Amino acid sequence: YEILYSIGTILNRCENLLHKYEHNEELRLLRADIYNELEEFGSKAINEYISKYLLYIPYAHYKISKCYEKYINNIDSAEISILNALKLNKYNYKIWYQYAKCLFYKNNVQDGIEALYNILKILKEKWTDRILSPVEYKYLQNVISELESIKDENQYYINDKLLKEIKQLTNKNLMINFKDCIGIN
Repeated sequence: YEILYSIGTILNRCENLLHKYEHNEELRLLRADIYNELEEFGSKAINEYISKYLLYIPYAHYKISKCYEKYINNIDSAEISILNALKLNKYNYKIWYQYAKCLFYKNNVQDGIEALYNILKILKEKWTDRILSPVEYKYLQNVISELESIKDENQYYINDKLLKEIKQLTNKNLMINFKDCIGIN
């Protein structure tokens, strides 16, 4: 992708708007995301995400977790942040995916499997309701692949019922299934 404005320009405009709208959560998240994603300035991004204005925003805790993992390699702090995000929103598949990554990194595979199953449950409901987005579909495919590779190792308990049910929904022709899911004929 191409950035139309310089990072400095975007940050300056964001700062100007924050002076006018001090409590605006979206602007604060934007500023934190700029530091995180565009400048890769982890400590500044974390400080932005932990501001008092973003304390009750699950996305902020999710991003803090990603920063701890990416910049500091502190999985314990990443796990604490992601658990805070889950307390605020237990229906976000990306939060569950980040939690599973933390658990797998800490070699807590069985709980990681459970986290992946939570993603399957969330996305299965969206699939059934025909509101699954392309990004969610990709996560669904990734979770299925991860669970199948763990299952092939035969060291951990995998509940096959939900996995088989999801695979049956998605296995036929992926594009036809996806179009069917979102209601395109």
